[in-house]
Amino acid sequence: MGVLVGGVCYLSIESNRATSGPKTTARQGFLIRQAPMVQDALIRLQVVEQDLIKRKDELAVALKSRGRDPKHDVDFQTWGRHLKELAEDRAELEQKADDIYIDYKKFQLSFDPEVNNRYQESLKEGQKLSTKLSYKYSEIKVDMAR
Repeated sequence: MGVLVGGVCYLSIESNRATSGPKTTARQGFLIRQAPMVQDALIRLQVVEQDLIKRKDELAVALKSRGRDPKHDVDFQTWGRHLKELAEDRAELEQKADDIYIDYKKFQLSFDPEVNNRYQESLKEGQKLSTKLSYKYSEIKVDMAR
């Protein structure tokens, strides 16, 4: 089942989460089972990024068709800044997902109870970051729709 966003169909979060098979990495499988909030946020950020790229490209075409330089358009510049910030935020969340996965593997392989505490803390931090970024980019989409 797909989701229609900005005229483009994307796989739904549930479809992406349920996907498993040879292409699913150990980290993806872990995130799907143990940190679904983080996995969902990564997917949401990807969907927002794809939608924003599409909108920005369409705006550039419209501006150029009227003889205007997109680089001088305030909205075009703003959307470019949003894209840059989104890429940075997504990289931060990807890094946090890696940290959670590594802490989990250490927890699985260790006899040290402190390792479990580090894993639980890492998971909480990832969930907080996921919530923050999901909210942030839902707000950006609302602002763009106005």
